[in-house]
Amino acid sequence: LVTGVQTCALPILNFIATGNLQNLASLSISGSGALDDSIVVNSALSTLGGDIELNNAQLIDLNASLTAAGAMTIADAQTVQLSAGSTYTAQGGVLDINNNVTEIELVGLGVVTLVTSTDSDIELASIIDNGDLLKTDLLVSSGGSITTQSINLNDGGSDGDVAILIDTGSDDGIRNLQVN
Repeated sequence: LVTGVQTCALPILNFIATGNLQNLASLSISGSGALDDSIVVNSALSTLGGDIELNNAQLIDLNASLTAAGAMTIADAQTVQLSAGSTYTAQGGVLDINNNVTEIELVGLGVVTLVTSTDSDIELASIIDNGDLLKTDLLVSSGGSITTQSINLNDGGSDGDVAILIDTGSDDGIRNLQVN
């Protein structure tokens, strides 16, 4: 259980969550931006009413499902790894993984699912398969629009499938799929 903020004078941040962190008001974890910073989440995280923010680390490695009652922002990272069999959900806001993120790397055998439950958008950096020769599929379901730079699931072995659902929300607004 995390009850406060811990400050470390060392230049290395290695945050590793191995137990379930459920029903948090909100969650924000920031590294120093050093080349050896990493944020690793190995067990499910969820918030009751707030956002999830993970940022400012060389590697953000998510090996379990994350559910934000608000928005989810993952930013300022060289690589964000998302694991097959996990779902990343922003229930009350945007799902944003494209601010100063070089690439999103899909890892493992199965489906990586990205969801917004409201009329909110999904914003993604370039998505690649990590090259583990396992078939990793991608499902993106947005109540709003979806923006990504590119999607390449050709890992030289089993190529993954992509399913994209747009405008699953309740309003009648015009939604877009934009690939830059």
